[in-house]
Amino acid sequence: MAGINNLFELSKRALLAYQGAMNTVGHNVANAQTPGYSRQRVDLRQSGVQEGRWYLGLGVRLEGVERLRDRFLETQILEQTARWGRFSRERALLERLEGLFLPRTEGGLEAAFERFWNAWNDLAAQPDSLAVRGEVREAARALVHLFHSQDRYLQTLGEQALQEARQKVDRVNELLGQIARINQQEHTNRLQGVVDNTLLDERDRLVRELAGLVELTAQTDPRTGMLVLFSGGLALVQGEKAETLEFDADPARATFSLRLRNAQVAFRPAHGELGGLREFLQDTLPELRARLDTLAGELVAAVNTLHMGGFTLDGQTGIAFFDPSGTTAATIELDSAVQGDVSRIAAADRPDEPGNNAVARAIAGLRLQRWLDSGLATPGEFLSSLYGLVGSRSQQARARADAQQAILDHLQTLGEAISGVSLDEEMTHLIRFQQAYGAAARVLQTVQEMVETLLSLK
Repeated sequence: MAGINNLFELSKRALLAYQGAMNTVGHNVANAQTPGYSRQRVDLRQSGVQEGRWYLGLGVRLEGVERLRDRFLETQILEQTARWGRFSRERALLERLEGLFLPRTEGGLEAAFERFWNAWNDLAAQPDSLAVRGEVREAARALVHLFHSQDRYLQTLGEQALQEARQKVDRVNELLGQIARINQQEHTNRLQGVVDNTLLDERDRLVRELAGLVELTAQTDPRTGMLVLFSGGLALVQGEKAETLEFDADPARATFSLRLRNAQVAFRPAHGELGGLREFLQDTLPELRARLDTLAGELVAAVNTLHMGGFTLDGQTGIAFFDPSGTTAATIELDSAVQGDVSRIAAADRPDEPGNNAVARAIAGLRLQRWLDSGLATPGEFLSSLYGLVGSRSQQARARADAQQAILDHLQTLGEAISGVSLDEEMTHLIRFQQAYGAAARVLQTVQEMVETLLSLK
């Protein structure tokens, strides 16, 4: 009966093993469209026992169910995800700026400057006209208003990017905490001899999301199964302990800095969406605002120098056209004297000469003179360089984001070939395991018949 008992045990093990294999196939099929799911494969092993000179086979056992992952490929995906996060965020922010700095648009600085110079040309043609002086003032008001509105837009964009960075930091801290908790649960599972593939898939999904926010390097402790995450050489997660990012905003300058709370060291992400936001707020946006302020400040200086040397219709001189204290895009204003009375606009270079247009011609002539960038650029050239700065950076950001997207798509396709579910392949496995299950059941049926034959003997 020992041999028959062995056959019973062998058949039972085979039935259980192939039932588990078919359950795994069914689980794969059910999750074929589940984001982040890694297909699973059963690890079937033969079992047996040594009896004297012979090795007695005891059938098959289901050793475990493993996820199909390529760790080297995962490392590459994390790295490229972080790069894509930075470039895509830079692209989105720069595309918001493109509408503000488009050349030859009706509502842009180029058109406002054109109206301003044309108004001074008209005044040079009719230097004794109060009506034309009114047109000069209105053109100047429109230009001042545009400086203000563009500066406010840049300021608002900075505030929005700063708020977005704060939200991203909050999400990073949430993800770090969740990954640490999964690490703790995975360690507990390992101690109990349990492998929870669903939990591991969830951890990988969280890590990928985190890689889109900051650059990451991931290492798994083979003994405990816990994940260790580094960013820029700094540990963010070590086992069940997670760091917390502290966000320090400087609203006046629209910038932010980060620190690791536990380690008390500065954290400067180079990639991920936080890296893109940091680059935009600390470099791109300040440079644009500085260029706009330079244009406003040098316009005030150049026009005032000529205007204060000129004479009004009633012989007054030394009057500023722009308020000398407003030398930035946010603070540029018309001088109060010109604001209140257009007759205070000076067109002549000598008193009591209503037909004298020397100052008006000189101010209109600023259009073609190089008085910007330390005498290297005309207003048109300066504006072209400003538009070119935004356009080229936006184009570069788009190109880098598109190239990075192509790289990431390729890596994800490779990863999908390994970890993704192929329904055709799963059906093949299902048929194979089903046939093996049927064969094992047939062996069990034969054993039952053998037992019945033995019991029927007298």
